[in-house]
Amino acid sequence: MPLTGISSTRDFCRIWFFWKKQAVFIFLLIVGVVMFYAYTCTPKYESTAKVLLLPKTNEGEVISTGVDEKRITPVSDTDVYTEIKLIGSETVLKNTVKSFSKEGMRLCAQDRAWYYSITNIFKKTVNKALVVLKLKEELLSPFEADVRLLRKSLNIQSEV
Repeated sequence: MPLTGISSTRDFCRIWFFWKKQAVFIFLLIVGVVMFYAYTCTPKYESTAKVLLLPKTNEGEVISTGVDEKRITPVSDTDVYTEIKLIGSETVLKNTVKSFSKEGMRLCAQDRAWYYSITNIFKKTVNKALVVLKLKEELLSPFEADVRLLRKSLNIQSEV
């Protein structure tokens, strides 16, 4: 006999025990889908930094607080673009990678879906075959690969 309304606690308990397997299944399905999404979707992290350029005197000395303001020349666009070139220079990138040598750069996602590992194995095999056949140059060393990854990960903008 189907229940058309809940008039007491006894009716609620009868409905719950009658549909208990389906309710537990739906609950576990929802929790499973949420956990699958949380573990497979890689978050994207972004970080910003601001570099302060101090004005220089006519003699080329950097000004700090408390110095005569008549000798100060403002920061020019050339100074800003010079700093941008310095930040993206090969020497700075290599020294940055060297400073992270123990921990690793960790700029790319380490925990990826299972099919990434299969495609990476296939890519490495094809690349090795192309190098052996001399159709492609030798693969990069891990250090050079980290420098290239850091260079591709940088996005430098100026705010004048």
